[in-house]
Amino acid sequence: MSTKIARPQWCKDCRKELIQRDMSLGDLAKELGFTREYITLMLNGRTNYPDTARKICKHLGVKYPDEVAG
Repeated sequence: MSTKIARPQWCKDCRKELIQRDMSLGDLAKELGFTREYITLMLNGRTNYPDTARKICKHLGVKYPDEVAG
């Protein structure tokens, strides 16, 4: 049995943008200097580091909320 975690909107928007750009999580990770696993955790809502989230959003041109509930 798995526990479903609600993804923040910015995560969903980033995933949509990756699809539009035909980019993989690995491509994004490489461009930003992170591991694919770390990017996956971020975009699945499993971990949240606002500085990293802002960096991802800025890179993809996605709006990031001023505050993210942790």
